[in-house]
Amino acid sequence: MIELSKNTIGIGVFGMKLKTKLPVLVPAIILAVLICAGITLYLISIFNEPAPSKQIVSATDKSELTIDIKTIEHEIKDIGNLCTSEYNFTAVDSFSKDKINLWFIKLPWTDSSAIVKYSGTITAGIDFTKVIVEENIKEKTVQITLPPAQILNSELDFKSFELLDEKNGLFNRITVEDTNQALDKLIDEETDKAVADGLLDKAQTNAKDMIANLFKGVCSASGYKLLPVKFE
Repeated sequence: MIELSKNTIGIGVFGMKLKTKLPVLVPAIILAVLICAGITLYLISIFNEPAPSKQIVSATDKSELTIDIKTIEHEIKDIGNLCTSEYNFTAVDSFSKDKINLWFIKLPWTDSSAIVKYSGTITAGIDFTKVIVEENIKEKTVQITLPPAQILNSELDFKSFELLDEKNGLFNRITVEDTNQALDKLIDEETDKAVADGLLDKAQTNAKDMIANLFKGVCSASGYKLLPVKFE
C-alpha cells in the first residue's frame, strides 16, 4: 500500500510505513556532491603542479636579487666549439711537375701540369669551453671574456672537383699523391685569403652578439648590467 501526501512519501512494507521529508534530503545530497568535487579538484591540482625549473636569477624579494654566475659560465661552456662564420669559395688553380733531371740535364718532354677547378668551405668560430665569467657585486656588473676566434675547419667539396686540363710528360705522370699534395697547398692558400678578408673578425663579432643576446636579459632581470663581451 502506498500513501502520498504533500510533504511525505509513505511506502508500505509488511504493514510498516517509512516517511522521508523531501525538503531536507535534497540539500544534503547537493552539499555532499559539492564537497566531493572540491576534494577531487584539490587532488588534481597537487598532482599536476609543475616541478620547479632551474633558475639563473633568484631572490627572496626585489631588493635582494642575485645572479648565479656559475650557471651562466656552465651554460656557455656547454656550447663547446661553435662555428660563427664561414667562407665559401670556388677557385681555378694549376700545378706542375718539373722536368726530370739526368746528370744535371733537364730532359725535354718530361714536364707535367694540370689545371683544376674546385669549391670549398672554411669555417671559423669560438671554443666556448674557455670562457671566463666575472661578477662585480659592488658595481652589479657581469663581464664575459671569450678566447679569440680560430679556424675550425677547411675542406674541399670533392663533388665539385673538375680537371680542366692535364699534361703528362714522359716518365713523369701526375699521380694521385701529387694531386693531393697540390690540393693541400691550395686549401692553405684559400684559408690565408679568408683570414685576410676578415673571417676571424666576423666570427668574433657574431660570437659577441650571440652571447649578448643570450644573457643580456638574464642579467637585466637580476639588476645586473652585462658589460660588452671581451676577447683575450
